[in-house]
Amino acid sequence: DSAMINATISSYYSEVEVNNCKFINNDRSIYGYYGDVSVSSCIFFESAGEKVNLQYSNSSVEDCILHYTYGDNDAIDYDGVFDGVIRNNILYGGEDDGLDIGRIDATSCNNVLLEGNTIYNFVDKGVSIGEGSQDINISYNTITTSRMGIAVKDSSTAIVDHNTLYENTFGISCYEKNYGDGGGIASINNTIISQSIISTIDADNTSEIDIRYSLSDIVLMSGEQNIIDNPMFVNEEENNFNLKDESPCINSGDPLYLLDYDGSITDIG
Repeated sequence: DSAMINATISSYYSEVEVNNCKFINNDRSIYGYYGDVSVSSCIFFESAGEKVNLQYSNSSVEDCILHYTYGDNDAIDYDGVFDGVIRNNILYGGEDDGLDIGRIDATSCNNVLLEGNTIYNFVDKGVSIGEGSQDINISYNTITTSRMGIAVKDSSTAIVDHNTLYENTFGISCYEKNYGDGGGIASINNTIISQSIISTIDADNTSEIDIRYSLSDIVLMSGEQNIIDNPMFVNEEENNFNLKDESPCINSGDPLYLLDYDGSITDIG
């Protein structure tokens, strides 16, 4: 109902599947309020509104391509979502955040999986976790050339595992954005943070970062078995962040993590 929320597809307390669609010249493409909303294998062309905004609903966005998002709008925005998934999408930049995980009314997101996404060139944050969101799992994503790669703030908690961050102004930041809301807490493991322009990781005095078995090529990060070295990507100039065979990240991850398919210790990144 565009009289309530101006979107190309709006759903309320409904079960909706949106598959193999193209969205062209839409201010806002998909809005969901409660219900079950699944979006897959869609292409969202350049637009001035949020591509996907899902609130309270059982939500998933998978295997989509999202082109540039203009204005003060996130590409994908989850509010008050429990057990949601955002997986295997490619996001080609925008003037706000790529993935925004937050709150509506008094309900924050909980147990949301962000996995296997490729996120380029966001003016604000590649991934923003805020407003008290809890147990957000950020895994196997590649996040590049954004102001902040990952931000965790305002009493939110995140597990950051097997990600690759490249040439962001700030790699991973935990902080209190809104006074009195508390800082962010991030547990980081098996992650590459490469060529950060200002800082690799940073936390204010209200926040906590625990980082282990991770690599920076700028600074040796405090924490168990972290590495300072060149990660040796195949070709970062062509956005190929696979690792060369001689990379120091190979077999250098947490030995307690699930072994790789060949029986070796997991890689960093």
